Amino acid sequence: MSFKKIGSFNLDKSLRIFRTKKRELPRILGNKAVNFFKDSFRKGGFTDSSFKQWVPRWKRLSRTRTSRTIRERANLIKSGRLLRAVRLLTASFARIAIGTRGVQYAARHNEGQTDRLGRTMPKRQFIGRSRKLEADIEKRIKLEINKVFDV
Repeated sequence: MSFKKIGSFNLDKSLRIFRTKKRELPRILGNKAVNFFKDSFRKGGFTDSSFKQWVPRWKRLSRTRTSRTIRERANLIKSGRLLRAVRLLTASFARIAIGTRGVQYAARHNEGQTDRLGRTMPKRQFIGRSRKLEADIEKRIKLEINKVFDV
């Protein structure tokens, strides 16, 4: 099926670009979200409408042969397993899902936890709804839609 060119608007080309965007856009947006959430580890906090820094970890005293020093590392990074587990789970035009797979402790860190003894693990959210991310995604969608009609 072929459409005629109306004025300077090429409908065939626009439809081809639209189909391509419909197939590619969910993966592009999903990867944008994954990078946004992984950036939380680098920044040491989560950005919703504003940045919320994580509660600092306890500093541990490290003994070496020559001296005793305080060793610090970034929050939520010991082996890097949790950071690597943040990934795009589903990417379709109907649904985009980002999450962690295979890391049982991810939810405890993301939501915080109180154990049976009353001790609390502070909430160190690294994944979830973010107004800033939603605004960035909306901008990207508008940009991609404009590409369809700027043929």
